[in-house]
Amino acid sequence: NRHGFSRSKESTDMSFFDSLEELQERWSGSAGGFSHVEVWDEAAAGYAEKPLPTFEDDPFLAMMQAEGALTPDARVLDIGCGAGLYSIALAPHVAEVVGCDFSEKMAEAARNRATAEGCTNTQFICGNFADLTFDEPFDVVFAHFTPAINSATEFQKMVSLARSWCFMACPTRRRDFVLEEARRLAGVEHGDPDRDRNFLYGFAYAWLLGKTPTVMHYDDVWRDQRTLEDAQAIYANHLVAPDLSAEQKAIVQDYLAQIAEEGTVYERIETTIAMLGFRI
Repeated sequence: NRHGFSRSKESTDMSFFDSLEELQERWSGSAGGFSHVEVWDEAAAGYAEKPLPTFEDDPFLAMMQAEGALTPDARVLDIGCGAGLYSIALAPHVAEVVGCDFSEKMAEAARNRATAEGCTNTQFICGNFADLTFDEPFDVVFAHFTPAINSATEFQKMVSLARSWCFMACPTRRRDFVLEEARRLAGVEHGDPDRDRNFLYGFAYAWLLGKTPTVMHYDDVWRDQRTLEDAQAIYANHLVAPDLSAEQKAIVQDYLAQIAEEGTVYERIETTIAMLGFRI
């Protein structure tokens, strides 16, 4: 189809989980350095300048639309909303969108962008999703590229807040070329071992609830850039690992200085975006 992604609703053997209780015990992961609020505070300005996704070009939006989840009277919750790009893209098509993010700078960027775009039916809350309470459920709840859904507890909370639909999108098989080399030089193993498992666990959880999720995927390439000073701080203190020694930090910072081009560090990221959606 026009988005170049695949679709499957075929049965899958999830018998390696005997029960939801077993899955709940096993699914309690870590997003590595990407779970640190400082990483997202630093990235907020860049995300605020990104173009809004569209239904024509964005497979995740197209997926929600194709499933029939977006109706004019729908209330939507955007978990880990970042700079509000998806919330704002959805706003003209639904009654209300509430976004939450644990980064105050991201939430503020979302509010400013919504104002600039003339959105009057969006609300953005700063807080950790696991700790937030909501007065009533939402028709659609989604989590797009966020460390906020990183355990069975958080996934179950997402499901419990949805009246009709849940959607999740995760970068999988991800390669961050600069980050991986920095980790190798510092002698650090892969810092985000649970990132790919989150999608698999999410599918298994929905399956064990008796749902048959729609699954789609597509390949993508991202390019990030930071000033050398920002890159040295973020990579050495958070992304490579949160507990580097002074010697390891120096190795990472020296490497970044060597590859910087006119004071800027460029990162290339290759990933497969895996998406799932299911009706409650």
